[in-house]
This record gives sequence, structure tokens and C-alpha cells, in this order.
Amino acid sequence: MSQASYYEASPRRRGGPSGALVVVLSFIVALIAAAGLHLLTRALAEPKPEAASVAAAEPRLVPDVEGLTVGGARDVARESGVLLHVMGPRPKGRVDDAKVVRQVPLPGSLVSADTPVQVFLEQARGGPASEAAAAATPAAAPSPAAAPSPAAEPAMPVMEAAAGRTFETPDVQGLELSGASRVLATAGLSLGEITEDPGSEAAAGTIISQRPEATAAIAKGASVDVTIAGAPRRVKIPRLTRMTKGAAVERLEALGLRVRTRAQFSPGVSSGRVARTKPAAGEAVEPGSGVLVIVAE
Repeated sequence: MSQASYYEASPRRRGGPSGALVVVLSFIVALIAAAGLHLLTRALAEPKPEAASVAAAEPRLVPDVEGLTVGGARDVARESGVLLHVMGPRPKGRVDDAKVVRQVPLPGSLVSADTPVQVFLEQARGGPASEAAAAATPAAAPSPAAAPSPAAEPAMPVMEAAAGRTFETPDVQGLELSGASRVLATAGLSLGEITEDPGSEAAAGTIISQRPEATAAIAKGASVDVTIAGAPRRVKIPRLTRMTKGAAVERLEALGLRVRTRAQFSPGVSSGRVARTKPAAGEAVEPGSGVLVIVAE
């Protein structure tokens, strides 16, 4: 090859790699730009969780549904963003056709999104006329000519509200205390005496009975006593070491436990005396549990 041809080919060999590098760099920049644009589009399209949380926490205005049918009340409640609970016995016919005669809380109140609006129906307690008559009966003065007969007293005394009206007691059975408190507070009532029943088979902490009973007449501001299911009573294994076999068995059976005995070589313990128990002394077990008593040979 001549010197002239060598110098003519050299610039082409030096320029080749630079052009390829520019192409690669341009491709990488294009990929980065496309990825950034995609991430920006997703960030703008996704709703901000803070805004959703604030919207859910905003109080809701209770609408006026008295006089509407249950179907119409449900539509109004849905548009207002509140929950609707139908209280009391099931009316005759279709529930959606029943007329709402009272609601709690009152229209215009502010409630949280998870606080239900309780509505009471015309058929639940004999209609509005029956409610008015029941509310007016305690206010009637007794005749001066004759004292009221004990036989004429109602089986369950009707408590009057400050405004002369009575309300139905909400049903809180099956709820825990926190949920029952919210339901009662919504109805203008409070939680009263709490009794625990350890013998109940219901889940511990749930309400198994209430007084007054559900749908019974109660005055606004009154309290509702409840009984909750308690945890099963447990028995603590006593210390029986070095007691005689008979005395140990008698003491365990008196605690309502099932006893089994087993003879075993036990250094340091006299023959016929208790060496240890399974479960060990101090452990708590449910009544009727089995206990193994190890007796020294």
C-alpha cells in the first residue's frame, strides 16, 4: 500500500467508533426520557391518598327522611353519604314501602361516615297514633275518686323523655362494648351497668343480654345495662409435693379436675408420696382438665 492511500484511509477508521458511540448515547437518553415521562404520567393520574383520607373523615349532614318510604329514605341517605339502619320489628308487606315516622340522629346533625342513621317505621309499634297514645297515657292525671288499681299497671313501665316522647331501645346484643357504646350514643342513650357471665359459650367480650330489651320503650338520656360473655374461669394447680396420694387426689377432685396417678421412681421422695404433677403447681387450667399425679414408688 502506498503512503498516499494510507493517509486517506486513516480518518475513516478513527471516525467509525465515535459515530457508534453517539448512536448508543442517543438511544440511552431516549429511554431515560420515555421512562421519566411514564412515571410522571402515572403520578399525575393516581389520586392522592391524603385527599381521599380527608374526604372520608369529613362529617356528613344527616338528611330529613321522616315521612318518606324506606326505599326513598335509602336513596336520600345514599346521596348524602350516610348509612341507614331500619330499627324495630319487620313490618307487614315490603320493607321499602313502609313509612318512616322517626329518625335518630335528628335532621341537620353532623355525623361521621360510619355512624348510621336509625329509622323507625309506622308498622313497628302500631303506627303513629299508637305512639302518640302511649306517650300521652303516663301524663293523664288519676281520678280523685278512685286510686289506680295495681292490676292496671303495665307489665313494663314506660319511661318518659324530657319532651314527652319515648324511644325504642336499640338492639346491641352480639356487639362488643365499644360498638354498643357508639350505637347507644347515636340514639341519645348511654351504657349502664356491665355484668360479666363467665359461663357463657359466646365469644368473650360480646354482649349476650341487655336491659331494657331491644325495641322496649326508653327515655332519651337513659342508660342500658348489659351482660357480656366473660373468659372461662381457670383453676390454679395447687402445690401437692410430698402429700399422700389419697390427699392429693381428693384436693384436685374438689377443684373440679380429673386426676390420674402413676408410680415412678423418685429419688428423695418417700414411697407413696407425691413427687410432682403435670401440669406443674401454679399453672392455671380450665375446669374439668386432666392432671397427672406422679407418686414415688
